[in-house]
Amino acid sequence: METILKTNKIIILGIAGWILMAGFSILQYLSITNYSCYFLSSWPFCAANLIFWQKLVQGMILSFIMLFLIFSGKYFFNFLKDKEMAARKSYFFLASFFILAAFLTIPFASGDMIYYFNAGKAINNGYNLYVGQWPLINNFFYPPTESIANGIMYGPIALDVFSLVHFISNDNVFVFSIIWKMLMTAVFVLCGLLVWKLLSIYSPNLDKKWFYLFWFLQPLFLFEWIANGHFDGMWLLFVLLAFISIRSKKWQLAIPCLAISIWIKFIPALIAPWFLLLWWQEVNKNNWKAVAKDAIIGLSVSSVITYFAWTHYWQGWQVFSPLLLQSKWAVSSIFAATYYTLRPLFDVAFQENSHWMLTRLAHLILLFAAIYLIYPYFKKIILVIVRKDKFDEIWYYQAIFISLLIYTLIWQKSFWPWYLAWLMPIGLIAYLGGKQNIHLNKIIAWISLSPLLFYIPQMVANNDTHHLWFFYYVVLVIMIYPIFNLLKWRKNDYQIN
Repeated sequence: METILKTNKIIILGIAGWILMAGFSILQYLSITNYSCYFLSSWPFCAANLIFWQKLVQGMILSFIMLFLIFSGKYFFNFLKDKEMAARKSYFFLASFFILAAFLTIPFASGDMIYYFNAGKAINNGYNLYVGQWPLINNFFYPPTESIANGIMYGPIALDVFSLVHFISNDNVFVFSIIWKMLMTAVFVLCGLLVWKLLSIYSPNLDKKWFYLFWFLQPLFLFEWIANGHFDGMWLLFVLLAFISIRSKKWQLAIPCLAISIWIKFIPALIAPWFLLLWWQEVNKNNWKAVAKDAIIGLSVSSVITYFAWTHYWQGWQVFSPLLLQSKWAVSSIFAATYYTLRPLFDVAFQENSHWMLTRLAHLILLFAAIYLIYPYFKKIILVIVRKDKFDEIWYYQAIFISLLIYTLIWQKSFWPWYLAWLMPIGLIAYLGGKQNIHLNKIIAWISLSPLLFYIPQMVANNDTHHLWFFYYVVLVIMIYPIFNLLKWRKNDYQIN
């Protein structure tokens, strides 16, 4: 009886967290529709500037919500290890409640949804977002002011989706938000179905019900994909379809799926070399004609997709210049913490050359760290290339997950918590589809929960995260523990068992 009461208390915490988040959002709906609620920095209040007691209450409410979600999320994570727990109690009704709560929650912690709205509006007004500037009106989340955006870092297919949803919404930001959340909810559900389809292949003894129970109660997915409306699930959907096609040896489908994912957001381009290696591993003297034919068909279809995706936007290679601008943006990362810690010393020592010297040094240090962590895979890649070894598909999932994790935590200059939400599904397949490595377990559990702690100081600091103390907070609270486990795991070359 005591155990049941304890578990019920933990689940009640999750319910309370979502009730608080959705409840305070619902209370603000009227003010939002009157364009008088500036909640991105002031949620759960609507004032443009919060006084001391409001800041205190804000910090307390956010702390309760995020800690409630983390405690319940850790409990739900145990479903992946304890079948008896999931079988003993049926909490599937919670999935519907949590998804609805996430849908009703205002995206108070991110301005990306209004960014998508403005991008769609600018496209429909004739702007080419890849070249030049375009207007960004912030009358939904901020005091109603107009600013200028310079370029965009998303793929052309994403821009077409922004444009279509904006057209359907008839330039109404509230209608846009509802349609967008419905779309992201559908993507969330479809990604869960595809992850299960893959897991049912690699681990046929896996229990379908408790996997879905975990997936649809996972707080990071619900908060980032549905509540905040980040669209990374769209490209992940096509990456998962590519994995399924590879499993069926249908490279003529896998390659176009990968191309579509890249033209939604450029991140999947980092996965492409692993797909190429897996394709090379499958080629032998008996099947090379058939495999090459499938690849040629896939590349041909991808070329057609690429042509039509870029036909309205292509202005030469300058369309990728916004990516270069983004690569220079340093915030909430190890690079940012290193750079801004050492900058005063370098200003004294090197004066006008301090920026050049410091960026080179920081890049060099992080490059060596990334190479050190990824090196065990370099050796195995060479073995595959020279056909001295080959690996199963789970090994590739694990390699993709680890390489992307190293890129996100070590090399990338800017970090946001939703970056880890799209890493989670690949890590889950690697973890549940193979032998359940303890370090992989710890990493997945940590990155599925700790990103929620990002939002407490972010909101209290008026959404101003460009401070050295905040960079240290993110590095210490979110990044250090998974990096520590990567270092321990690397000692045995990332063995699965």
